[in-house]
Amino acid sequence: MSSFTFDKKTKTPLSKQVYDAIYHAIANGDLKAGQRLIETDISRQMDISRGPVREAMKQLEKDGYLVSNPFRATIVAELHPDEVEEIFVPIRRIVELSAAIKAAETFGEKEFAFLERQIEKMKSAGEKENLEEISELDMGFHRFIINETCSPSVQGIWNMALNRIYPRFLLQGIKHINFQTVVDEHRTFLAIIKGGDAEEIRAHLDTHIT
Repeated sequence: MSSFTFDKKTKTPLSKQVYDAIYHAIANGDLKAGQRLIETDISRQMDISRGPVREAMKQLEKDGYLVSNPFRATIVAELHPDEVEEIFVPIRRIVELSAAIKAAETFGEKEFAFLERQIEKMKSAGEKENLEEISELDMGFHRFIINETCSPSVQGIWNMALNRIYPRFLLQGIKHINFQTVVDEHRTFLAIIKGGDAEEIRAHLDTHIT
């Protein structure tokens, strides 16, 4: 099993630290699909009580990263490639198309400035070849558009789809990502949103998300 650590100096809640440790272990491939997670082992490794571990594991299950059955072990959820490509990627594309069109109609200087800052941060992360950082900035770029334009229920649908896509994206990206391409694609996308052409937005997302 992966080794989990706890930073006693940080003010981050214990349950969030546990969540992040397990999440990153799954996303980076250190924890494999079907691998068993034992609450007592994790609490012992991190030298904390079982409460925050239990809370984190419940949230990870809710987000689709773990699977738990009564009287059985909690295991890392299987990521089925066909489900990701045929169900979750199209869901993400539909939501982001609607959100981007709304953003083109409603965003002003403040919102566009935030997205431009995200792209600059992506550039910096890319120069450091930090896959995890650039990936989270990528998702943060899209999450901002979703949160600013969509209802909470649609945000929930998007987050559900993303939770299934993101670990696989990281695993593939470790070998295949071109950092400058990520930056360039987001610059292009932002320019297209500012242009306001719905068909151009659609065409870009069909390529970008796939």
